[in-house]
Amino acid sequence: MTKNFLWQINGNEKPLPIKTDEAFLEKDLENWIESDPTLLEKGLRIIGRQFKVEGGELDLLALHPTGGLIVVEIKRKNVHRKAIAQGLDYVACIRKMPASELESKCDEYLQRTGANTTLRELLSSASSLDQLDPQRDVVLYVVGTDGDKSDGVYRISQLLKPHISVLSVVFQIYAKADGQRILLRTWVDSDDVVTTKGGAVPGITLESVKEKADLAGIGQDFCKICDAAIGFDLYPRLWKSSVMFAPQRSKNRMIFTVWANPANKKLKVYFSPEAMAEFFPISIADATAIIGVDGSRELDHEAVDKFLSQLKQVFDGFKK
Repeated sequence: MTKNFLWQINGNEKPLPIKTDEAFLEKDLENWIESDPTLLEKGLRIIGRQFKVEGGELDLLALHPTGGLIVVEIKRKNVHRKAIAQGLDYVACIRKMPASELESKCDEYLQRTGANTTLRELLSSASSLDQLDPQRDVVLYVVGTDGDKSDGVYRISQLLKPHISVLSVVFQIYAKADGQRILLRTWVDSDDVVTTKGGAVPGITLESVKEKADLAGIGQDFCKICDAAIGFDLYPRLWKSSVMFAPQRSKNRMIFTVWANPANKKLKVYFSPEAMAEFFPISIADATAIIGVDGSRELDHEAVDKFLSQLKQVFDGFKK
């Protein structure tokens, strides 16, 4: 991974180097991510901390906008193979945990942190109540402050696909002269070079998710959006009841998600203008102005056509 250097510029004065800050603890990262999970990814919600499972205590448990569960394993220094092994054990524990136990532990955390909701309500709003069923969708994020210099993490995560998604998130922490800290985030995505369409759970195919949407009465609109997104060269990341569309160069990062489960008899879509701006030549303001604000929306037939027209406007603009 490329080493980054930062300078602070004040007007016409000479740039001042900002030094790497090593005076922090693993708990600092844990605290920061718990208080602001967008440090990892837009739309995440923390639903557990020091979450006890059969294999130990995982640092953080998060909920993705797709309804997928994310095990977050944090290391103070470099992301390494031992962290992957530990994280995978936690993933296995979360996958097989009885629904009643998962709900109870998450609800206890949500209540303790003042959230006026429950895991069931969060999954329901994400159209993902089937996450309470066996073999639920779980992804592993390994977080550290330096990359894996041996490439071992990359090799292991390549081997595990498509059964388990493993992402490394590396933060570099800098200290300014006034005591403020700057975080620089780098994603190390093992799916960057993968061309095979895959999902978080074995056996899920795009056709099986389309069939689920068809049985739910929204198949036509669901297929229309999926086919258009693939036509825009977005990568379909498959989940049990949804398809998350991502940029080809970072296949675990969500541009938008469409659900096979209807919401109020309409098609549910979650769109992230911030992710669009991160991976494509468009500003957050322009993406928002054309497609709309960050978050979920429920689309009828007419709104689906409008959404596709907006996406076409954006992607056609990239070709100019």
